[in-house]
Amino acid sequence: MNYKIFNADIKNIPCIIENIINDGFAVINNIFTKKLIDLLFQELIKIPVEYSQIDPLTRLPIKTLHHFNMHNFGNHFRDLPINNFIDNINSNLLNDKFYKLPNNIKSNHIIGQYTARSAQEALNIHTDDRNPISNSKEPTWIQWLIPLQETNIKNGCTILKPRTHNITDSKIIENTELLPIELKPGQAVCWDGRLLHGALENQNSSTRWALIMTFTRWYIRQEFNMLASMDEKMIRNLSDREKYLYGATVSERWSPKEGMSAKGDINYANKKISQFLNIKN
Repeated sequence: MNYKIFNADIKNIPCIIENIINDGFAVINNIFTKKLIDLLFQELIKIPVEYSQIDPLTRLPIKTLHHFNMHNFGNHFRDLPINNFIDNINSNLLNDKFYKLPNNIKSNHIIGQYTARSAQEALNIHTDDRNPISNSKEPTWIQWLIPLQETNIKNGCTILKPRTHNITDSKIIENTELLPIELKPGQAVCWDGRLLHGALENQNSSTRWALIMTFTRWYIRQEFNMLASMDEKMIRNLSDREKYLYGATVSERWSPKEGMSAKGDINYANKKISQFLNIKN
């Protein structure tokens, strides 16, 4: 199966969204400049590697260089989840229209995980959306992979099974061919979290660094407690949009006095942040 590659033009957003709904993924050109990608890569390789990755099927460690909570490593990384083009696509696919927002905020989805990885071993085919398999046209997870180095079949690019995001027949899923997604810096691929995907083995000794962002609807529990990962200065300087993005408006209630509604506003987020900082200190 050949796949379309879309330019990062605002006029193409409806087609990109349609492609994600129908095929489960979209490949996009020129979201980022070469200058920005080079800068991100140079900043990334200065970070000491502390973690490996756990294979989602075997639960065993695999030979992977891994960083977590990339928003903590400087403003260039922090700005990516609120990139206008990415946010526009995410909002169209993940927004809850019944969640009232202030006029200056257009999105109510959250980010559940933000990592960087470079693997040697293959990554088994899996899905990251933990919801039961369904044929719904509405995703609850959207994942973005942004390569900082070229990825191809030889060094272990992403592989996926198109359209498996809303197929419930296991025989059809099994017979669906794997599609390699070769990417160059400046490109990105995003997919529905229900889509079967993985990565090929890296046959080279070189790295294949990529950033991976997982966005979900607001009511899905985050993989990481984003606020807890931040230092106090960053927490105090979060924009209103970031308070929604990092889950401050939908954190668990600490008391019945806070009411039953799970959907908070900016005032609620500020209260949660204040409570959190008091405990942290």
